[in-house]
Formats: sequence, C-alpha cells, structure tokens
Amino acid sequence: MKLFTSAVIAALLCCCLNSRAQQTLKGAILDKEGLAMPYATATLLKPSDSTLAYFGISNDQGQYEIKNVKPGTYLLQSAYLGYKQYYKKIEVPVENGLIPAIVMQQEDRDLKTVEIAAERVPMMIKGDTVEYNAGAFKTKPDANVEELLKKLPGVSVDRSGNIKAQGEDVKKVLVDGKEFFSNDPKIATKNLPADAIKKVQVYDKKSDQSEFTGVDDGSRDKTVNLVLKDDRKNGYFGDLIGGYGTDNKYQGSGKLYNFKPTSQFAALGMVNNINQFGFSVSDYITFKGGIGNLMSGGGLNFNSSMPINFGQPVNGLITSGAGGLNYTYEPVKNRRFNISYLGNASKNRLQQSTYSRNFTNDGTFERNRTSTETSRDNGHSFAASLRNDMDSVNQLTAGATAGFTRGNSNSKAFTESLIEKTAFNSLDNSTLNSSKGISGSANAAYVSRLGKNWPMLKLSADGDIDQSISGDEWTNLTSIFEPTPASFTITQFQKNNTNQLGYGGSALLSRRLGKGFFLDGSLTARMNDDHYTRKQGTPPEEN
Repeated sequence: MKLFTSAVIAALLCCCLNSRAQQTLKGAILDKEGLAMPYATATLLKPSDSTLAYFGISNDQGQYEIKNVKPGTYLLQSAYLGYKQYYKKIEVPVENGLIPAIVMQQEDRDLKTVEIAAERVPMMIKGDTVEYNAGAFKTKPDANVEELLKKLPGVSVDRSGNIKAQGEDVKKVLVDGKEFFSNDPKIATKNLPADAIKKVQVYDKKSDQSEFTGVDDGSRDKTVNLVLKDDRKNGYFGDLIGGYGTDNKYQGSGKLYNFKPTSQFAALGMVNNINQFGFSVSDYITFKGGIGNLMSGGGLNFNSSMPINFGQPVNGLITSGAGGLNYTYEPVKNRRFNISYLGNASKNRLQQSTYSRNFTNDGTFERNRTSTETSRDNGHSFAASLRNDMDSVNQLTAGATAGFTRGNSNSKAFTESLIEKTAFNSLDNSTLNSSKGISGSANAAYVSRLGKNWPMLKLSADGDIDQSISGDEWTNLTSIFEPTPASFTITQFQKNNTNQLGYGGSALLSRRLGKGFFLDGSLTARMNDDHYTRKQGTPPEEN
C-alpha cells in the first residue's frame, strides 16, 4: 500500500513539474511605423533542421501567443507577404513569457518574380490562402500525403481519411490546381507520396462560374491544393509493393504517376486477402448521390456493402481488388479535359459460432448458433469533364458519369435451444440477397458575359438515369421437440425495382444594378419520371 501511494505521488509530482516547465509565450508583430500586422506568422523552429516545433498567428492588434512550449533553444521566425523574414534565436523559458516586439522590414525585391529558395518558412498567410511548406514538416520516407496533412497546424484527418481545415470539411483536393480522380479527395491523399509535395495550400474556392463571370454566387468549397516539387512535374514516379505470408495471405499494390505542365496521368491497382479495403470509388456516393460537381441530378447506385472504409469494424475474411486510371489534359489555363475510371471488387467469407448458458432456479437454458455467409460485390465508375474558356467572355463546361454495380450474398444459420441438456426447439435459416444497378448522368452549360452591365447569360441542360434491382429470399425451418414434436417451414421473397429518369434545362440572365447588386431572371423546365415496384410474399411453387 505504501509503495502504491508513493508511486501515485511521484507520478503527480512529475506531471506538475512537466506542466510548470512548459511555457506560453506572448509578443507582438509590428511594421517599422509601429503599426500592428494582423495574420502574420510567428513560429518556433528547431535549429538542427529548421522543422516546425510551435506556431502562432497574430490577431487584429498584431499580438500573438504560442502555447505549451517546452524548454530549449529555438529559432523564432516571423513571415508576412511582402516583408523580409525575421529570425531570432531564443532560449525557453523566457522571463515572464514575454518576447520583445518583432519589427518587420519591407522586402525590396519583387516577390512576384523572385523566390528565396534558401529560406524555409513553415507556413504563411497569403490573402485568403494558408500556405504550408511541406519540407518544414518531417514524415516517414514512405509516408503518403495523408500523413503529411496530419502534421499541419489547423488541419486534421480522421481514421477514415476525411479532412478538416480551419474547422471545415475539405471538399476538394487538387494537384497543381487540377482535379485528381474526379474530385474524390481521398484518392490523392492516400496514394500520392508526401515527398513529392512542395507546398500545401488551403483556401475557399469559388465556383468556376463565379471565377469566370465575377458574379459571386456564394458557393465556397474548402479546398486543398497540392503543389508538386519541380522534379516531379516532369517524368514518371510511383511504387510497387508485394508480400506473401503464412496461411496463403498475400498483398500487392502498384502506383504510377506522370505529371507534366499540360497533363496528369495516374494508374492505381491493388489486390489482397488481408482485409485491406480497395480504393474508395467515392465515400460520398450513396443511392441518390453523385461525384462532386460533375453531377447535377440522379446518381450512381453503389451497393452499401461495397468494401469502402468508413472506419467501421471488419467482420470476416475479405479478398478485395481495385484499380483506377485518371488523365487530365490542359494545354492552356482553363481549357481542360479529364477522364477517369475507378473499379472495386470484393469477396467476404464469414463463419461464426456462439454459445450461451443461463442459470435459473429451475435449471439451465442453453443456446447454440452457427452461421456461414459469403458475399460478393463489385462496382465500376466512369467520369469525364470538360471546361473550355473559349475567350474572355465565353465559357463552355460539360460533364458525364456512368456507373455499374452488382452484389450478392448467401447465408445459412442454425440455432438450437436446450433446457437441461435436452433440445427444446431449433431454427434452420437460409437467406439469398442480390442487387445490381446502372446509372448515368450528363450536363452542359454555356456562359457568356454580354457586357459590363450584363455580366452573365447562362444556358444549361442536364439529364440522369438510375435503374436498380434488388431481391431477397429467405427460408425458415422451425422445429419444436417439447411438449409435442412439430415442424413448419416458411419461405418468403421480396423484389424491388427502381427506375428513375430526369432531364431539364434552364436559362439565366443577370443584370448589374450597382456595386454588389444584381437582378437575375431565369427560366427552368424539368421532367422527372420515377417508377418503384415491389413484389413480396411466398414464391410460386415450381411445376
């Protein structure tokens, strides 16, 4: 008891000493006139390799705070666009936690044409963009972009790969400003190597229409842009991984990338039987969902049992494979064509046995249950998009998607109940499930700026189709042994058919009334034709 008490006191004392050893540093960032500089960065770097240890950002009064700094020697760095980098060596702890005011000096050189490669600024705020220097954050040699993002201040990645930046969900991940695999964020972050990234930029992206016309439609997508290193923008790179172990377990994957100033190409493939999921076709695709901004209605009908990693527990032995191709061609800025394919297939085998025993005043009650299940799923997704800014006043955009899924499962279960070791009843169950679906969509829009007071004429059309069939059939054989032996069988089925078709068009004309004020007139027409049928009951007897 005395030993335990001493250990607790020692642990608490260590925690208190560690808490007191850490220090919060405060200071201010000013220009040479003594005026506050808001949104300037104050970072503490490790002198040995200039990697980021702690950071702070100044507020509207130019004041910043760096919390929970451990004792040691650091290089204090401050950065602000258009100003020279500030450096000062400091020792922590600092008396009263107060750092003398940092006075920034304006940069004499033209920063638009000159880049100082020798200086490593971990992060900088440029207007509405937060820019991270990837080289200032250490990652393992084989790390992917997702591991890099986890180390960036203000960025978080959950166990499923979903990204948040500045507290908001990231909807787009671009590579050198271009879409990568039909705008599915996880394809880039889980497969691109971290050592290929030069900078990570985080900003709120306006819609293509707003960027072109200058008329703000209020649409914003939190976006991460991955800027490649210069030596990765021309040429091929990738990796090949393979392994084989006991019990015939295997894993293999390959990735090949080719980035050029005018094009991007990527090929991905994997197969394994160790319960590793394939590439996500898109975590955002549901029965009535779609792929990002390439969809304007309808959606791809992917079976919810596809091996997509949502962070859920895995039951059974899964053999899965996946592959994908992506190609983007952009000869000049905003004249871009993209096409991609993603496929995913899996087989899941599950065997379970459970036994329970309950004790009562009258005796014991036992239940035995054994079950087997085999399920197969596969899905294929195609997408293409086009953006053509024909000139400064005319723009054409178009997109199309197509998808196909198929799945089936077969399960059997036997349950037996016993009282005092004597069988009381049993249930023999078998279930068959199947599903398949095909879907597609297409959209096109023409935008023209007619003049200063007529900023936008937009003509658009879209269509979508979705067809799916799912069926279930189950048979229950129930046997009763006490007090009078009896048995009966129930067989039932259910079949669902869904057919959805929609198409339409719209015209919009915008008139500028004054600064920030517009009058919009629009005409829209749309037709939706939905059919749902369900059959259920007892299957007809075969002749």
